[in-house]
Amino acid sequence: MPLRKRQRREVVHTATEEEEMQDDQKVLVRLVDENGQPTGSQILLPVGATPKQLDEILCSMFEDEELRTIPYAFFINGNQVNESVKDNLFAQQKEDFINKMLKEGRRVRPQDVERLEFEPPEETVVSIMFKPQAVFRVRPVTRCAGTLDGHSEAVLVVSFSPDSQVLATGGGDKEIRIWDMATLCPNQELTQHSSWVQVLAWSPDGKYLVSGSKDGIIIIWTHDGEYANFKGKKHKAHNNYVSHVSFEPLHKNPKCDRFVSASKDASLKVWSTTGSIQFSLTGHQSCVTCVKWGGEDRIYSSSQDRTVIVWDAITGAQRCVLKGHAHWVNFLALSTDLAIRTGAFDHEERKFSSREEMCEHAKSRYEAVVARFGNSERLVSGSDDNTMFLWNPKETVKSIGRMTGHQGAIFHIQFSPDGTMIASCSADKSVKLWNANDGSFITTFRGHVAPVYHVSWSLDSRMLVSGSRDATVKLWSIPRGVDRGLTRSFG
Repeated sequence: MPLRKRQRREVVHTATEEEEMQDDQKVLVRLVDENGQPTGSQILLPVGATPKQLDEILCSMFEDEELRTIPYAFFINGNQVNESVKDNLFAQQKEDFINKMLKEGRRVRPQDVERLEFEPPEETVVSIMFKPQAVFRVRPVTRCAGTLDGHSEAVLVVSFSPDSQVLATGGGDKEIRIWDMATLCPNQELTQHSSWVQVLAWSPDGKYLVSGSKDGIIIIWTHDGEYANFKGKKHKAHNNYVSHVSFEPLHKNPKCDRFVSASKDASLKVWSTTGSIQFSLTGHQSCVTCVKWGGEDRIYSSSQDRTVIVWDAITGAQRCVLKGHAHWVNFLALSTDLAIRTGAFDHEERKFSSREEMCEHAKSRYEAVVARFGNSERLVSGSDDNTMFLWNPKETVKSIGRMTGHQGAIFHIQFSPDGTMIASCSADKSVKLWNANDGSFITTFRGHVAPVYHVSWSLDSRMLVSGSRDATVKLWSIPRGVDRGLTRSFG
């Protein structure tokens, strides 16, 4: 008697389950943390074990209830397990086969690789590294939440306040606009600049806003504590345009009243928010393209003279010069950028009873980041020579890794908030991901049809946004590198 449609579906479903259960291939694994320390004993797992199953096994090994509530990502030889352990091991097996053939001087044909059959490792313990992920998740992005109309010329720079309550924008119309993020309405228009506004930077406590323009002017803005009634003091800072501004971290300076400015005139200046110049940093021979005030009393600057200089933030003396690039150094990224820029503010939206409490929380956030890299900051430099260098300036002037793969100038770089990845974008129309530990390549995101100028991570490190000359913004899913389908076009 023929089976009904529903019965056929049930038979197929049952057969599939039986096939999965009958897969008796096993692999001996050891779960290790980011420092290589094993957790629990070795276990024999089905090769088809998924990340969800690995997470359940790992959590069962923890005695601390809090650790069991944290989601984890799993990696084999630096590659994340997205589908199953078998997929990663088989990919490694294919790579080993190709390398062996090439080493023996033999030709590698695609059909030879396709004919390979998976063989689970025998008498080998596979180390699976686990890394904690953000407990929270950023809400899915499915549409444009609003349009901020007001500027009459190109918008050149945008900057959120550390607590994300307001957004400052500056443009070719010589104006700065302060937008309330709850209502998407403008709080105030600031009109003291007489040239393009190219730089905006908030102090880590949100008390000050510094703007820089094409004519070398900086303005130090203060407000009433509610991001209203902004008042600015104008200063002639440089003989050419202001290229970058960076504030001293909150955990180093509770008053948040010092910042450094950089310019095309090859100089850097350290300022007090009163408007006085504390000292100048001289040493670059060409335009200073970027400056970062680190959390270890160091200031990092990059230049078109192909160097990165590390300065003592207390005395202004040069600590060292990082060399290696063959062309202009366009941008710098610090592993601690997010913690320094946002100070004591994070997703928990906690209230602080004192300035000391704010500083302590800012310090704990900073220390949590540097702990991932042996208690030191990591620095990445990107250049017009199509390469990036990963540095640990606290330990050595030699780079940790040279990151190659882009076929055009590097425009922007950013560490992921969880500190595990680095995103870069380039004139070659691509976005690339790199391992933040050693600079090794992870993947390439393609989809833009023109140079990509900027990248930005979601706070949970699960999404990446890129903006391009093709007038679109694309949202990518991490780690698979899938375009989430949200492409916002700008006319």
